[in-house]
Amino acid sequence: MKKVLIPFLVCLIISICSNHEATGKEKIRIMTYNIYHGATLKEDFDLDYLSKVITRQNPDVVFLQEVDRYTKRSRGMDIATELAYRTKLSALFGTAMPFDDGQYGITILSRYPICSSKNYILPYSKGRESRALLVANVKLGSGDTISLMCTHIDQNDKNSDRPIQIKRILNISNTIKYPKILAGDFNMTPDAPELKFLDPYFSRNKRDDEIYTYPSDKPTIKIDYIFFAPQKNFTILNSLVPEETIGSDHRPYIVEAEL
Repeated sequence: MKKVLIPFLVCLIISICSNHEATGKEKIRIMTYNIYHGATLKEDFDLDYLSKVITRQNPDVVFLQEVDRYTKRSRGMDIATELAYRTKLSALFGTAMPFDDGQYGITILSRYPICSSKNYILPYSKGRESRALLVANVKLGSGDTISLMCTHIDQNDKNSDRPIQIKRILNISNTIKYPKILAGDFNMTPDAPELKFLDPYFSRNKRDDEIYTYPSDKPTIKIDYIFFAPQKNFTILNSLVPEETIGSDHRPYIVEAEL
């Protein structure tokens, strides 16, 4: 049975992910969410609750930050896989650093077939937390391939690693030939000079700059973003920040766009 099944699956994946003519426009519902390593603000580690926060918004792709894999504080669980099972989405985990007998990083959940992926460690200063950029190429129903880029940027304001991390992300982005969606917890407000490095290359819904995402109980700042490139390839249709106060110290941020 295995001799027949494995080649069949390989051929199926190649068929799904091979390039073919695009059939037209496609709407994409995108969520980015820092999930506080699954702890919730009740400190009860409730992945069932988190999965309901995600599925309630019916996203096509989800960018997650602060994701544990096999750590003691997360009960040895692979959070990416657990959430994928509960949301019926495919999962990719990108390691930022070893932590607590496991790994700590970022995740992409996708309704679309994942064709290829790569995880990049971003530059960081000695003694700081390592950060990553996870890139996944997915095939849409329209036939188009797009690149999903998930990240979590340095939180330090003094001598911050944010400038060198943003520049590295741009360097990586310039090597990607597909339309791109970049999303995550950037740990900076819309007026931050580092965020403006992205403006010549990526678009975002700037009307959302006053729709705050942190802290989740009474949000006062926006630090979570979804960007698109090339700007001409995407039309932003609508966006929202659900009033979710339990799942994490961040609120999820959702944007619907048309490719």
